[in-house]
Amino acid sequence: MVSLYSSLEDVRKFQDRPLNIFDPFLIEEYDGIPRRIEDYLGIIGHPDFVEDFFQYMIEISQKEVQRIEDLLLQDNILYAIEKADLYRKKYMKYLNINNPEALQSWIKNNIKTGDNLELLPSLTNEDVRRQGLNHNSWWIPGKRIAKTFQTGGSTGKPSIIPYSPIDKEEAVLLIAVQLRKYVDIKPS
Repeated sequence: MVSLYSSLEDVRKFQDRPLNIFDPFLIEEYDGIPRRIEDYLGIIGHPDFVEDFFQYMIEISQKEVQRIEDLLLQDNILYAIEKADLYRKKYMKYLNINNPEALQSWIKNNIKTGDNLELLPSLTNEDVRRQGLNHNSWWIPGKRIAKTFQTGGSTGKPSIIPYSPIDKEEAVLLIAVQLRKYVDIKPS
């Protein structure tokens, strides 16, 4: 039997990762979130889960999508400023805040929805390029890299973008959901 977390708070308390779009779905539609990363990856990669997730994402309302995005937003920003120097330093400088605890407090009080993101500076391609191949200065330490992508975009200057195993699965599924939703691809 797989050991499960029954709340989003448990995930943040006991796992060193930010919440993602699968977590609310697993709690609301399944029995909970697997505690072991191997079990987690097994479930989100399983064809039955993929089909259930497709149907869920296609059928939920825009209001529900917004609720989920807002739920995940603050947690992911807090995780990034806790774990990655580049985010923490950039936000502290931009907001003229002198310590990490004050920055955390500011985020908790001011970043509650996607509309609030305009209050923070974006991490730019130039920020990433300045780090060169040393993505550890902006990539979240502790997140295992499963895949890296490199793009030169319109400038031709390379930016390396790493994906954790969960990030990779999430990106693939979300792209597939959008294709199915808007291109009207039906499962056979």
